[in-house]
Amino acid sequence: MFARGLISPGGEAGGASAVLIRELATAIPDPVAGSDRRRRPALCHDGTPLVLSIKLGRGRSDGLRLLIEPGALDRSVAEQVALSLAKLDRLIGLLSWRAAAADINTITRFVFPPDPQSIRGWWGGIWLGASVPASPDRDSEAELRVYLNLRHGDAASRWRRVIGLLSAFGEAASDAAFAGWIQCARPHALPVGLGVVLKAGIVAAIRVYVGVAQPDLSSLTALGEPISPTGQVALADLYRGFTDRFGALRSQGVTVGYDLVREDSGQPFRGIGRVKMDMCCQFVSPERQAGIGPWVEGLATEWSLDPAPLKGFMADVDASWGGSNVEFLSFGFAPDPAHITVYVKPRS
Repeated sequence: MFARGLISPGGEAGGASAVLIRELATAIPDPVAGSDRRRRPALCHDGTPLVLSIKLGRGRSDGLRLLIEPGALDRSVAEQVALSLAKLDRLIGLLSWRAAAADINTITRFVFPPDPQSIRGWWGGIWLGASVPASPDRDSEAELRVYLNLRHGDAASRWRRVIGLLSAFGEAASDAAFAGWIQCARPHALPVGLGVVLKAGIVAAIRVYVGVAQPDLSSLTALGEPISPTGQVALADLYRGFTDRFGALRSQGVTVGYDLVREDSGQPFRGIGRVKMDMCCQFVSPERQAGIGPWVEGLATEWSLDPAPLKGFMADVDASWGGSNVEFLSFGFAPDPAHITVYVKPRS
């Protein structure tokens, strides 16, 4: 089994890592025939509800990172959101993380309208994920991830929603750092999602994702400016390396995430601490897909990151599922190149 010994046999026993993997595994839906679908797939274009990832960084590696789209495609978006919220509620109960419920409720109020029927035509609702450590003595580092769709409304309403949400957590819209970030981002992108990290019982981080209208080097450089002015040379090499090998980036084919973190529940989130650029690989032609891994390994070496775990990770996924495809690549700057994350879709 891919999760190896992280899941405790039987019952509800186990630490946070075991609970997360066990509960998320039960939320992975079975495939649904196209004629029975009531909503569009959101995680993977072909409807695969599971993505696994590995992060190449300078610190200790994670044991397992996964992202799932709960609820089969024969559920409406409203039903999928309700199912995901029920699973989230169960998880924070099992983990004794109820202290985070108030913050989660605040976030969902800004994202979802009161009438569930009004989200019928949305592209996706809520996704759940986890990052669990490789060693049992690091179980306190386990994270529950919640991803919420913001792909509705025009650009102005989306930005108002983001500003309102941050203000609800004490981040004043007039704050110079946040005003500068929005000023940099707004001409090139619009909000498409939120990522919420729960760790040790609190909402420890919020990530605001923006989709890039025209992902050329100029716009990506501008979007990285709030945190990564010193990473521009690396970003230029990254952009040219990707487009030369795998083709031009499509509109909305790059999503930029801005991380806001805090240490304690009830405290304001600190300013933007990291920016990450996610490049979609779902449209890379099959004959070019094989070149993604070697290119990432070479880039990791250039960035002084350890590329060795990537081969082992890909071998594990392929052994468990008979093959895989790279769906996304994520490049983090804080402010210099800090990590590369490879997201893969197991073959069904």
